Amino acid sequence: MTRLVFAVALAAGLGGCGPRVSETRMAYLPPRPDDCSIAFITATVEEMSPLGPYQVVGHVVLQDAGIQNPFSAEYAGIVRPRACAMGGELVTIGMSGTTRGFASGTSTIYVVLRRKHPVRTEPEVEPSQSI
Repeated sequence: MTRLVFAVALAAGLGGCGPRVSETRMAYLPPRPDDCSIAFITATVEEMSPLGPYQVVGHVVLQDAGIQNPFSAEYAGIVRPRACAMGGELVTIGMSGTTRGFASGTSTIYVVLRRKHPVRTEPEVEPSQSI
């Protein structure tokens, strides 16, 4: 019985080799190079709304064992190429939660954004100027 408990504990420990990563796309944009420049910003819900200056492109979710820092360089290195592949320009943290206890873990949702570009409209042509 002791061997079984040890084997299960060992398997559980080896299963946590880095964060588990998942992605969700909200818009399909041309990808940017994997090493593109991505700014990590603080954005409000209003700024990510349809009337705000940012378009939500997708989400990158990292889940890892233990208590993790969502602002770490390691996590930024995981999120950046995925955000670039989605066509994103910016990343903000949508939510991060930590569970403490025997099986502690951290789950962070990174929101991939791009700046909304103004819609170009053709200048109105006066009837006297029509071709």
